[in-house]
Amino acid sequence: MHKTDFDFTPYFETLKKLDGKGATNISMEEEDLYMVEIRVAYIKGKHIGNREKELKWYEQMKWYLDFHSFKNNYIQLKTDKGWREEKTEIKFLDVIMDKRVKEEIKTGKVEEIKIFSILDRGKPTGESDAVVFITFNKKEGLTTFHIWDYYTEETDMNEKINEMKLLIEPEIEEIFDWKCKNKFPYDYVKFGKKELISEAKIDRIYKKTTK
Repeated sequence: MHKTDFDFTPYFETLKKLDGKGATNISMEEEDLYMVEIRVAYIKGKHIGNREKELKWYEQMKWYLDFHSFKNNYIQLKTDKGWREEKTEIKFLDVIMDKRVKEEIKTGKVEEIKIFSILDRGKPTGESDAVVFITFNKKEGLTTFHIWDYYTEETDMNEKINEMKLLIEPEIEEIFDWKCKNKFPYDYVKFGKKELISEAKIDRIYKKTTK
């Protein structure tokens, strides 16, 4: 693993806590670190979801992972009582965990969901790379979908935007390609243009503002 001052939060720091299934390291080779390239879709606005809509959205996200045969999937849940009080905050998204997630959503108490998917690149060190990062935050009125690699061309991001509208009434909805030497687009998505650093290159595919 290479040390770097890149801002990988909140994408990768929690992945260090993975508890045994799948890869436990994220590949950070120099050529990967030099340029961050991601396609992102997000909506910011007013939360309008309920437990039925949240469950439907989660099932759509899970279907996407299954459709692309992503196997190393992890999930992090926050309820109105805080992050799940277990040995580790992140859990491998197997059949048992999938059932538990649905049960949690049906209680109507889920405040935040983060879904990670990583790919095994077949490296002798066992390291893997992130390929999907999905978030829903009820309090912030924010839902995001990040995709890496050639899956950007296989993924209908307009469809992802429409799926997000189950949860959020949009004030801002946007799809863009992000390319930057030293930062992921988290701050830009969360705080807007004022947090856009000069080094970042954004190729905006779609943007609509209603506020």
